[in-house]
This record gives sequence, structure tokens and C-alpha cells, in this order.
Amino acid sequence: MVQSFIEEELDKQVLVTIIRASVDKDLKEAKIYYTVYPSDESEEVKKLLDSSSKHFRYLLSKKLTMFSVPTLKFLRVEPLNGA
Repeated sequence: MVQSFIEEELDKQVLVTIIRASVDKDLKEAKIYYTVYPSDESEEVKKLLDSSSKHFRYLLSKKLTMFSVPTLKFLRVEPLNGA
């Protein structure tokens, strides 16, 4: 879902990998950790993810049976190998 959205919006071949997700105890915020390849596209991807977080939250609300879907905060993780 995220990968195809980013490629379509940026009109570029960019690999975005979701590394992990965590949700606060009160279920109000979810932190989504991701990497970007090539890394020189990371700032553009970050802007797109931040501006589209409400859209992703809406899509999640259609699939989850939670009373309230947490807000999404996207956090980039630096790759270990420096890619």
C-alpha cells in the first residue's frame, strides 16, 4: 500500500521498507519506522509520508476494528550498511 502510493505520487522508483511499528499505551499515536533506498530520496519521501498520514489513517480505519485509529508518525531509520 505505502510502496505503490509513493511510487505513484513521486513518479520515481523508490524502495520504502517498513521496519517496525509501535503504538503508545493509550493507542493515540503509532510510530512507523522505515528506510528509503536510494537514500537521496529520503527527504522527499518524508514530506510525502507526513502530508499523507491522514490518508493512511483513513485506509487503516477501513481495515481495523478499533474504535479509534491512532495518528501516524513516520520516522526514518538510517540503514546499517550506509546504503
